[in-house]
Amino acid sequence: MMNIKHLKLSYHEGLYCLVAILLAFGSSAKAKIPDSLLTQQQNVLHQQMQKTLHHALAPNRGKKSRAWRDGVTFLEIGGGAAITYRSNDNNFKEARRPLHFFAEFGNTGIPVSFVLSYNMNTRFNADSLSINPNHLNLSLKYSFLRYAYAIPEWIDAYGFMGVGLWTMPIARRPDPGATNQLERPLTDESGFSFTAGVGMSFRIIDRFALHAQLAYYNGGTDIPVVTRNPNPNPPPPNLVVPRRIDAGSLQIQILLSYRFGLSGGKKYVCPTFL
Repeated sequence: MMNIKHLKLSYHEGLYCLVAILLAFGSSAKAKIPDSLLTQQQNVLHQQMQKTLHHALAPNRGKKSRAWRDGVTFLEIGGGAAITYRSNDNNFKEARRPLHFFAEFGNTGIPVSFVLSYNMNTRFNADSLSINPNHLNLSLKYSFLRYAYAIPEWIDAYGFMGVGLWTMPIARRPDPGATNQLERPLTDESGFSFTAGVGMSFRIIDRFALHAQLAYYNGGTDIPVVTRNPNPNPPPPNLVVPRRIDAGSLQIQILLSYRFGLSGGKKYVCPTFL
């Protein structure tokens, strides 16, 4: 009987020991599971914070390599005036500030766009003549910073080159002290022109941009001018000689423009300082 009881006690004690071991193991496992989950959550949160901080501080956020189909097709319209200008002919002096208007068509996915521009209101005066050259040009514009990913996309530097037409009314100015102070129109000349230049643009608020550009225009023609014969003997007392009238100029222009998005996904990114 004593042996049987001893065996029964040993059996119960072994069972109690097994249950105690299982409980202890379970408690230990439960204690480790929250630590593991907490570590994973901390790692995920840390990675998300790093991505968010990198996105916020990156100067080129949203600027990436993309094709025409991934960019925004746009039409940008703007205008302004030349803050300084001079004629290609040193005999003509500045008399009226040029105005400049343009329409640009392109896509943000590629660095090339097309610009139709009209430069008008220009006036230059010489001693006896005044000219009013106007230029209508179609240019190809190239963005130098399109693939410069370290530069914020709201800043751009560009160059342009194109061809077009120039027109130039020419008038004779009244002589100093003359009773009649009205100008006398002489002729309206026209021809083909060439333009080129460089500039920078700053997309200041969403679709508005401020541009500063240096633009060169050429063109010109020869007109007959009556001058006194330095040797009147033999006659005639006057001579008709050709005189070159230059329709070109060099201008520094300040322009303001507004961009219309025609198609595409993501539109425009405001400057990082706004």
